[in-house]
Amino acid sequence: MGASGVSDRDPDLERRAIAGDPEAFATLVAQHRRLLDAACATVCPNRNEREDALQQALIDIWRGLGSFKGESLLTTWMFRVAQNAARRHVRRALRSVPIDADADPSDVEQLGARWTDAVISRSVLLDALEDLPDDHRDALIMHTQAGMSLQEIADIKFAAVGTVKSWLHRARADLIRQLGSES
Repeated sequence: MGASGVSDRDPDLERRAIAGDPEAFATLVAQHRRLLDAACATVCPNRNEREDALQQALIDIWRGLGSFKGESLLTTWMFRVAQNAARRHVRRALRSVPIDADADPSDVEQLGARWTDAVISRSVLLDALEDLPDDHRDALIMHTQAGMSLQEIADIKFAAVGTVKSWLHRARADLIRQLGSES
């Protein structure tokens, strides 16, 4: 297939990676980097945060490969592991607010107000995204944040291109409705 590598399954490579072969794992990750980035993008739209989440996802995938049961495609499992790593990253980031001990107290108050506004805005958006059905949210983030084509998303999600178009349309309409009602 193409850049996502979803249709280019190599069962031997997957078996070797699951068995703990680091070279096979590196090749597998290289083939599916765009998919993993898209998984993180469903939760972390910011590129820097997404990279941090992706690094944690790669660690989680490597550590968890031995427990992969084969009940789904390996790429589907990797996608979910990456999403979960990104969710943990966002939760940690929202809990830690850096404050400069040498800062002017009025600066800290302004930072606190801006931080609160940013956290509230981000929280509203994340809540709205989280309320979308999984397929709608995944398709929206893969398309808008990871720049994936409709065909690539269809291949990853094992759906028709028309279904992906429908998911995107409904996701956008739901977000507009949800965020419009927050004002």
